[in-house]
Amino acid sequence: MEQKIKTLLVDDEAPARERLRRLLNNIQTPIEIVGESENGLQALEFIETNKPDLVFLDIQMPGLDGFEVINRLTTVPQIIFCTAFEEYAVKAFDANGVDYLVKPVRQERLIQAIQKLTLNAPKTSSQEVLEVVRKMLQINQAPALTSLPVKVGDKVFFVALSEILAFEAKDKYVNVITRNGTTHLTDLTLKHLEERLPDHFVRVHRALIVSRLNIQEVRKHLNNRFILIMNDEQQTRFTTGRAFVNVVKGLWQV
Repeated sequence: MEQKIKTLLVDDEAPARERLRRLLNNIQTPIEIVGESENGLQALEFIETNKPDLVFLDIQMPGLDGFEVINRLTTVPQIIFCTAFEEYAVKAFDANGVDYLVKPVRQERLIQAIQKLTLNAPKTSSQEVLEVVRKMLQINQAPALTSLPVKVGDKVFFVALSEILAFEAKDKYVNVITRNGTTHLTDLTLKHLEERLPDHFVRVHRALIVSRLNIQEVRKHLNNRFILIMNDEQQTRFTTGRAFVNVVKGLWQV
């Protein structure tokens, strides 16, 4: 019987953990998922107590991020980082048994990362792992997006950000709403988009990011909410969230 690689999934977003678990279940691997953690503190406690062989580790998390988790460990299991950084910015991971997956995780890339694993790999010190990712620590963030790839049938098109009115989360996906009235689906999360989009894209609701450059009019609504009327032909309307009242007032001085 093939020996299992005991594995911990760490990500502060439940959909990201669910996606990774689903992908792992869909492919033939020796991996056995023994736990999930939604923040760095939980991950730290689980690793110290249960000594997993492998950790899929999110980098950007509230509280302790992925690097801080590693820095607090005496010895580190095999690590596959999950990151929103573009591939060119994480070339440091190509050495010393440390690997990475760019979100949203793709099955082909996941298989490649798993193929690099060694079941009986020696434990690595936290300083050795941190040295591998030091170059990435020097890169504050990847450049902002200028266009967004969307899949239509079996083809991929790039939509210019100037043509996008808003990103709206619905169910497990995010709708990309464009000026010409077309809506596309992306499996990028709002959190990922918020980190990568230019400053004129603003979060105005927990489920909505809008382009400030495409807002034509702002109207007051009920309960500290606002109606945003966009400058497309349809004059698309969005309602802001109550918790974002100061963001709206600060941006448009309503």
